[in-house]
Amino acid sequence: MPQLARSGAVLNYETWGDGGPWVTLVNGHVRPLTDFRMLGRHLTSLGFRVLALDNRGSGLTTTTTAFTLADMAADVSALWDHLGIATSALLGISMGGFIAQIIAGDEVTATRVSQLFLVSTAMRQALIRPDRRPWTTDPAEVELKLRTYFTAQFFERNGPLVRGMAKQVAKAVAEGPFVEQSKRQIAAIRGIDLTATASHIKAPTYVLHGAEDEVIALSAGEELQAHISGSSLQVFAGAGHLLLAEAPQALYNAVAKALA
Repeated sequence: MPQLARSGAVLNYETWGDGGPWVTLVNGHVRPLTDFRMLGRHLTSLGFRVLALDNRGSGLTTTTTAFTLADMAADVSALWDHLGIATSALLGISMGGFIAQIIAGDEVTATRVSQLFLVSTAMRQALIRPDRRPWTTDPAEVELKLRTYFTAQFFERNGPLVRGMAKQVAKAVAEGPFVEQSKRQIAAIRGIDLTATASHIKAPTYVLHGAEDEVIALSAGEELQAHISGSSLQVFAGAGHLLLAEAPQALYNAVAKALA
């Protein structure tokens, strides 16, 4: 996998597609870029090129020091420079949505964002429902922690999928610096308030949110839409926080329609 060395980090990333406009995908707390492979395949089939990265504290990206959300935003623009990407649509999920807002609201990098997709996210860390249960090596305990990310109906229908995710996380906790990296990401998010940033976002913006999100309530998405001029809000009925898992096709279609 390609990598880029940066101050305090070695970034792991992937690109998909051979030509066309760029779409950059930024994931949420401790989630790896591999979550995006199906979406990436869908977008490349429509003629787009896709960039996805492991944030500091996620996947195969390595870090040696503490970091901030501003550092993670700078990582994205550094990859754009490295790959010669002049402009790109930008999609951020949950924590990735905070990162995407920083990029789209900064006077230097804003001009490089052709469209902005804010998925299951907020302007303020205070709107994230706290979950103080620790990550552990016990899959059953991890499963309990993951349940809040899904609706009860989804869990009932897809218990094996969630249990598989729990086993993967428990294995990562046992074998690597997962817990330490998670804590570093939480520290980077703590106290963030991007209310002032929202007024500087000029790119066409699409706020996408699950109606039954228990991690970041729908009201946070409504607040985003109200503060970003000209933005739209699409609500996914019956879906929780992880739209990539609960409503993948509906999410893919919404993004593709806006990009068309």
